[in-house]
Amino acid sequence: MADSGLHLHNECETWRIDTIRRDYGRVVRMFRHEMPRSVADLGCGAGFTTDGLRRLWRNAAITGFELSRDAVQFARRSWPGCVFVEGAITPSTPLTGAPFDTVICQEFYPFTRTGSVEHHREWLAFVCDNLSEDGIAILMVSAATNGSVNDTYKELRAESGVRRVSVLVPRLSRRVPFWVSRVVATGLSRVRPLWVRHLYVLTRSEMVNRRSAA
Repeated sequence: MADSGLHLHNECETWRIDTIRRDYGRVVRMFRHEMPRSVADLGCGAGFTTDGLRRLWRNAAITGFELSRDAVQFARRSWPGCVFVEGAITPSTPLTGAPFDTVICQEFYPFTRTGSVEHHREWLAFVCDNLSEDGIAILMVSAATNGSVNDTYKELRAESGVRRVSVLVPRLSRRVPFWVSRVVATGLSRVRPLWVRHLYVLTRSEMVNRRSAA
């Protein structure tokens, strides 16, 4: 593991994954009344976080989606309690196993490497179409990432009802209650963005209602 460089592209440390999944669990409870029965982890890499989601929602079917063949082979060997799908994700093709009660996009490239609101609209529509009727999606982006959904949030909020929940980075948030992490992160997001993560929350019901109203 130390020589592979995997830690540069994947969350691998147990304490970090436990903190991240705690935050996801709290956010889902904020916006959804029931525990998810099916969860998709988009751009799951080698599956460390995917298995963390399985440990969080033990009664749910967890599916990871990843382009890298090597990563998927590693994930299948390492995390037999999850399903892993190899291949590119495109907004014109439904996800295998959809619809899902919860979709997680952790630094998923369509929402990070571009500040194009048109691109984000297309991908949010894709995520929405792969959610169950009462489904919820969480897009995690560092508050310090420019050229991302951070830049288009206000427009997307007005159009799609996307909400933003700010939390501290794992090394800080693991030491405090979730509500403290939220309060402190909101104040730090402009002055210390490297210490903050933004969790963008999309519910299918809200986006469908806004589509209908438009």
